[in-house]
Amino acid sequence: MATTKVTLNNTDYNLINLGFTPTFYAFTDAMVSAKLEFSVAESDEFSIGASVGGNIGVMAVSVSASYARKFEMSAEGSSSISARLVSLPAPERFNELLQELANPVP
Repeated sequence: MATTKVTLNNTDYNLINLGFTPTFYAFTDAMVSAKLEFSVAESDEFSIGASVGGNIGVMAVSVSASYARKFEMSAEGSSSISARLVSLPAPERFNELLQELANPVP
């Protein structure tokens, strides 16, 4: 900023002479939030079936059985981040140094 020249009415100025100064920033507060949801499900199925049939002198029986166990799991999540950024004045010594650079002593 001290070396950038601007010409106004045939006179050279640097940005500091024109009143520009660097800006400093700081985070004043920040918030992080996270939400998680888990679910687990389990189910059992059991079935038995039977049938009886017959003919003269012959008899047949059929039995069927089944068993099933099922597991299900799901997970969902979301998060967010928010922060506030504010400008701060430059340190006084830094401003003094900039003025010295802008107005060198001959």
